[in-house]
Amino acid sequence: MWFPKGQSFTGEEVAELHLHGAPVIVRRVGSALLSMGARPAEAGEFTRRAFLNGRMDLAEIEGLGDLLAAETEAQRKLALRTTSGELARKAEAWRGC
Repeated sequence: MWFPKGQSFTGEEVAELHLHGAPVIVRRVGSALLSMGARPAEAGEFTRRAFLNGRMDLAEIEGLGDLLAAETEAQRKLALRTTSGELARKAEAWRGC
C-alpha cells in the first residue's frame, strides 16, 4: 500500500506491505528487502518520526505508550482519550483562558 507524503502515520512517504502470516513468506520477503538495503525499524522509530514531523505531540505519545501497556478496559479507554489528542485540546483551551 502506498502512502504519499503527508498521508502516513509519520507524515513521510511510505510503502507498506500487507502479507499473510505464513512464516516462510515473511522470512522470504524480509530477506529480499534486506538484500536490497532495507533494515528493520527500531522500537519506537515510527512514533519518533511522527513526533519529529509534527504528527503527534508528547501527550499523544505518552497515551500510545499507556495504550500498549494497558491491562484493563479502563486503562485502554483512558489511553485512547490521551492518544486521540484530548489532553492536548484541553491544554490548548486552558491556554486560551
